[in-house]
Amino acid sequence: MRKDPGAWHCVEALGLLVSTGRSSEFGAARRRVVRGAALRAGKASPEGLAARWEAELVALAGRGAGLPLITKVCALSPRDARWRAYRALGLLLSRPKREYGLAPRGVNRAARAPAARAAAREALADARAAARLDPRFSLAPVVAALACEDLGRPTEAARWYARASALAPREGWILLARADARRRAGDAAGFVVDATAAHYLDEGAGALRFAVNDPRRDSPKTAIAGASRLLARRPRTAWALALRADLKRFPEVNDFAGALADFEAAARLAPREAWILAYLSRARISAGDAAGALSAVAAAARLRPGCGWIRAWKGEVLRRLGRHRESERELDAALRADPDYEFSYAWRGGTRRARGKAAAALADLGVAAALDPRYAWTFVERSSALRDLGRVDEALEVLERARRLDPKSAWCPRREDAPAAIAELDARLKVRPRDARALAWRGETRLRAGDLEGAAKDLARAAALEP
Repeated sequence: MRKDPGAWHCVEALGLLVSTGRSSEFGAARRRVVRGAALRAGKASPEGLAARWEAELVALAGRGAGLPLITKVCALSPRDARWRAYRALGLLLSRPKREYGLAPRGVNRAARAPAARAAAREALADARAAARLDPRFSLAPVVAALACEDLGRPTEAARWYARASALAPREGWILLARADARRRAGDAAGFVVDATAAHYLDEGAGALRFAVNDPRRDSPKTAIAGASRLLARRPRTAWALALRADLKRFPEVNDFAGALADFEAAARLAPREAWILAYLSRARISAGDAAGALSAVAAAARLRPGCGWIRAWKGEVLRRLGRHRESERELDAALRADPDYEFSYAWRGGTRRARGKAAAALADLGVAAALDPRYAWTFVERSSALRDLGRVDEALEVLERARRLDPKSAWCPRREDAPAAIAELDARLKVRPRDARALAWRGETRLRAGDLEGAAKDLARAAALEP
């Protein structure tokens, strides 16, 4: 398989967001990625011109998408599949948003205005030509599929996504795109097959809910109702039971007992479906059954040893059980299988910190924070690693970020550790007695330890210093 790094990164980043009109989110990132390529390639060469076009592609979405420039590139190299696929993508992005509406039975866009439909037809012709020129170039079938989506041809889109998936088998979003095209074409069974396969590449069982629920009226409760209707007709449908279980864990529903019961039933019906066993493990550990959780996720890992997120979940269960050496080995394996799964870095950082490897933990937690800046636990652990290295000022700053993400974040989560945590802040306040953050966290820690009077004094001083 040939992957042109610039083109592929662009489409991989845009993914299905091209269809939902949110492509502008990636503008700044794309310009950074291709600026160096444009300089290296030379301004007059096809590579240099294409790099310039790619740098501006997202910024020009809906305003022509730089079509004269990429058309010039195609004229310079008419037999190069890359530039034909690029031009097809430019055509799809060339028309303003007002010319599109929602596709029937879906959330992706469909061309409504004649000019948008004409652009999609021309894009499809270019993408087909690119696929003929280089059948190994995976960008071409992706763009062809997107053009078919615009033209309201989900069956043809699914066929193009199938070709792209064969060329790029590790790209879960392509499988998910094919799944949705098959769903809109009326192939519900095909949707479930593809969505499940995508789930093993990129964890997220929630996509299955579109098999039982209108995506434009989507909520956990309506999806649960849809899964229940399906189960009333077909009570042995394991994936629907597991989907309903996962949805019951959502905050709007908060039915953890019902979720566990559904996961157990689904696992009995499908004892070799690894993702169901992995989700059962998560439900069991939430219910306090750590041994049962390890049994389920270990079985899942044996069934799918190459699935990064399942190996990561096993590593996390081992970490919670205090089996840190085994946990680190499992998380190493998880990252070999999937080096982009952010939780693998976070949990390996946690287990490395528990093993006294504060510097290595800090490196892992830094990667995890960059991949997912919304996971508060990463920042709490990062703060603790900084404390282990004696970098208390940085630790306080990072913990503030964790608190903004999750108000339950604490300097000392466990009451039995409070004396040592308070002593650490005492030492800090001897050096900087007017440090409002240190006072506030010492007050919060004293409150957890039951020292109400000391907590009140510290919190009042912190408020006075930093109202």
